Amino acid sequence: MSASRKSPPKISPLMLKLATYIANARRRALPAAVTERAKHHLLDTLAAMLSGSQLLPGRRAIEFVATQGGVPEATVIGSNMVTSAINAALANGMHAHADETDDTYYLALVHPGCGVVPAALALAERELRSRTNRHWLLNGVTMIDPRQTFIDIGVRIGRDVTLFPGTMLQGDTTIGDGCEIGPNTRLVDCHVGHSSRVENSVGRLASIGDDCHVGPFAHLAAGASVADGRRTGAFYDSHGEPSA
Repeated sequence: MSASRKSPPKISPLMLKLATYIANARRRALPAAVTERAKHHLLDTLAAMLSGSQLLPGRRAIEFVATQGGVPEATVIGSNMVTSAINAALANGMHAHADETDDTYYLALVHPGCGVVPAALALAERELRSRTNRHWLLNGVTMIDPRQTFIDIGVRIGRDVTLFPGTMLQGDTTIGDGCEIGPNTRLVDCHVGHSSRVENSVGRLASIGDDCHVGPFAHLAAGASVADGRRTGAFYDSHGEPSA
């Protein structure tokens, strides 16, 4: 009989049983003991990621990922960096296994948490960010490039706001109506009044009034306040002082 007429190899009973179990697993509730064990593994891996970020392998991972660029999709634990999901998963995986205190499956002699948890967290954060952006797009916010726009879930945005690429709005930040934010602007726990423009700037715990123009390349330190109608000019550095 020619090779083309040979019947396909039969699946062994063991492989058929395993494949059937895996295919049906997502529709079957996990036993309580398995759920509890999974929580322990998750917490163990999160703790290992946090501690490992301060060790030499973790610091090297952060340094490497910082050189890779990428759209802001997921957080690198132990840093203030938001990078692509794949880079975040890589760095956080290195954190988790930095000193081998992460979980171990004794039968296989492997560390499943350091591979599974960082990847799952990065993809979940990317999906959450995508849903958050979609929410604001449906509520009238204009994003020139949604993939280059990062908005924390607690941020509040008014009507007729335009966000340019590279904009990161984090923490308890509030953006008033009619504002233009970006490009390449990061605001953390900041308040921006109505009809203001902030470009190529960084602010933290700062307040910007109505009809202001901040930047380009301004730095607003904690406690800084830009009064209504003010222009900071280029390369403005507040040092926490109100604008003149």
